[in-house]
Amino acid sequence: MTRSRRFIPSAIAAAATVGAAAAVLAGASTWILLIAAMIPWLLITTARIGVAAGAAMVVALEFWALLVTLMTTAALGLPMVPSVAVLWALFGLGGSIVLARTPTVDRTPSRAGITVALASAFGGLVWLATQGLAAIVPGASRVSWVMRGDSANNMIFARQIVYDSGIRVGPGENPVPLPASLIAVVMDAGRAGIRPEDLARHDLGSFAQVWSISIIITCVLAGLVAGAIARQATRHRATLAVAGSVGSLVPLSWFVTGYSLEFGFFSTQLALPIVCAAIILFLSSPRNPAVTLAMLAVCATLLLAVWSPLVLVPAVLGAIVIVRFPLRLLGTRRWMLAVLLIAGAQLLVYGLVVVLPGFLQNATSLAAGGGIIEFPRLGIVVAVLVAGISASALLAFRRVGHPVVLATVGTIVALAAGIGALLFASRDAADSWGYYPMKLLWMSATILIVLLVGTSAAVLERVGVRGWMRGAGLGVVTLGLVVLLAYAPAPSPSPHLNPVDQVLSGRSLGAADDVAERVSILADARRSHFLWNSGYEFEQPVNLWVTQLWADTLDGNDELRYAAYGFYDSGDIDELCRIVSLLGGDTVVHTAESDLVERVALACPLEGIVVEREAG
Repeated sequence: MTRSRRFIPSAIAAAATVGAAAAVLAGASTWILLIAAMIPWLLITTARIGVAAGAAMVVALEFWALLVTLMTTAALGLPMVPSVAVLWALFGLGGSIVLARTPTVDRTPSRAGITVALASAFGGLVWLATQGLAAIVPGASRVSWVMRGDSANNMIFARQIVYDSGIRVGPGENPVPLPASLIAVVMDAGRAGIRPEDLARHDLGSFAQVWSISIIITCVLAGLVAGAIARQATRHRATLAVAGSVGSLVPLSWFVTGYSLEFGFFSTQLALPIVCAAIILFLSSPRNPAVTLAMLAVCATLLLAVWSPLVLVPAVLGAIVIVRFPLRLLGTRRWMLAVLLIAGAQLLVYGLVVVLPGFLQNATSLAAGGGIIEFPRLGIVVAVLVAGISASALLAFRRVGHPVVLATVGTIVALAAGIGALLFASRDAADSWGYYPMKLLWMSATILIVLLVGTSAAVLERVGVRGWMRGAGLGVVTLGLVVLLAYAPAPSPSPHLNPVDQVLSGRSLGAADDVAERVSILADARRSHFLWNSGYEFEQPVNLWVTQLWADTLDGNDELRYAAYGFYDSGDIDELCRIVSLLGGDTVVHTAESDLVERVALACPLEGIVVEREAG
């Protein structure tokens, strides 16, 4: 392809970026621009370092750039969305120019690379189709699926970033701001033109949009990890297609995204793709260890900004790169040396400025309990996964120094060290397996599942399984994973649904979007509302969302936080008076109690409570 022929895709990419930037400034979703500006850089990097490594690099750098940008806008008092629109327009235009001047993009990707890329998109396409069907299927959930568990906290953090016009750092600030930042930068687009009574609906829609895109990114990168591992052993396209597609479907299981939705673990949906990106980049380390080490430093910063215990994964993988390629790293010169030094410096600065103050302030919280499903047999599941990965990786690649073997061993060691550190931090608690150790054990299992899909495909190739037997072997592995994960949780009276089922059946939280609609109506920015013995089945989740969205922040107000989670005596009228007082008074109370007006008049006549009867 000549430079003149490269001009056409470059011009299209530039026009798409400029159009997306204009749309964002006019109030459209910020994600339009974030995706458009990424495309030319994706074409450039995949042509130079391969599909998997290129996609991992671009995703990681875009998250990192957004993190740095929002920290800058808050520090300088710049408007958040206009700043992002201008910078990303420049990024996209710069990428278009580089694309036109880069001969390497003329290279046709290998068939194996194309196969892995297409197969890795399968899970994301399934989720995209799910969202499309939800818009037309009666009774489906379009928004309520993001409203379970602690999801409301993500909205509070995101609103604070909107009010601060970016990410503030220091003691008392959110030490893991990236998940809320992604929500905020979408939530803030067009926000000025929204009526106060419609803000809750707008914010919920923004949250659902961000979580959906995060699920797609997770599916793609999980598929790329599995496909990249299998590709180290074979170029057989059918094997690569199965490995990539099965890997991309893992995040759509109940055990991964279904569980995240059940407890509102939005940060998980960002942590998992970053870990996947780190593993993919490590696999490319023999090609350019300096680039790999720099990108692992970026991934480490991102994990510190999302869910800090996972930072040991890129840290251990980075240490392996240093030990394995010391002479090549010492020989780094010129611009690559500058990149390496900057990557190390940004990790050090973020750790000292953001992480350390937050850790010193909240160190005791590592031993805290919290809402999480009981996994009495999860340790056994993880042990089986570790054994399966170790055996299949060694059997497939037959030497300890192979990148896949080093990646799997390094990841297992990092996860085990993280779990050990959290157990040590909670050693004095009544149950050392509290919220954080159990959550990291669960996240470790999800990462190991993806690795096992890739190593299983590789070992079937190495041992000479051919034809339909290869597909049957991968089918047996997949069935074994399903059975293993069904064995992990404690028995539950209600079924655990995968996210596709949650959305299309409308059984996520209430029927369809009934809860979301009620929250959107009651979360009035002009006046607080509260449900009190209303007879509504989902009174507590509605109160959680309405109370938190009204309060905007619960910092320093633990009483209101406990009330929002339903920790009050619904038979004590004084409790209602106390909650209304915490909300600032003048609250509309929705109830099915026929005598509440008289009881309120006697208990707290000065709070300005307005009682509205519910059907019950």
